[in-house]
Amino acid sequence: ELIRGKGTFEKTVKAIDLLRERNIQTTVITTVSKLNFRDLPKMKEFLFKKEVNWQLQVAMPFGNFKREQMLSKEEFYATALFIAKERIKNRFEDLPVIGAHCYGYYSEILPGCEWNGCQAGISSIGITSDGGIVGCLSMGNDRFIEGNVRDKSLREIWEGPNSFEYNRKFDETKLGPNCRNCKYGLKCRGGCNSMSYTLTGRFHNDPYCFYAIEKEKGLVKEGVLSKIFPFL
Repeated sequence: ELIRGKGTFEKTVKAIDLLRERNIQTTVITTVSKLNFRDLPKMKEFLFKKEVNWQLQVAMPFGNFKREQMLSKEEFYATALFIAKERIKNRFEDLPVIGAHCYGYYSEILPGCEWNGCQAGISSIGITSDGGIVGCLSMGNDRFIEGNVRDKSLREIWEGPNSFEYNRKFDETKLGPNCRNCKYGLKCRGGCNSMSYTLTGRFHNDPYCFYAIEKEKGLVKEGVLSKIFPFL
């Protein structure tokens, strides 16, 4: 309620209960930041009883969200460990827990972290509330808007020769300094472009990367995970 306002939690829980009573598959999305990441175990216990799907995604510093409230790299990695741990502990049909596209990539510790690049404008598309067309609804900057369905047809925007060129015209030279020398660069394409642009001002340069964090922090070699992430 700190973000959504007083009374929103109760309303949300009532909505979840109504959906589950009618056997409608329901997914709860939690946007994780410094404000709530230590509460994830408690959230898990609550959501487990509600029989819902659960997706975690990282809060990014645009709109009204302050940069200092964003997860550090260590906290980001800790939440990924939490996801991996819960997927091992719980059967998928009991509590499906997943990380959004901002969680990755190519970890040497965490399973299932392969990534074939940002799919915005390639296999995904988003329509904003005012009709703007973006490759992904995570992209909050106006520069990502390729057109508006009030002015052009969706097909015309999608098939435009310069639409979504940040992804459709990707090649090795587009990789940013965080990713340029990475052995996974051409496959990963620099991670999540929304994270990349928001944090570094350019595409294909996502600093929140499992593989890079593991190398930077020496996690694989030193085996220090339990010391860094005691809340798990």
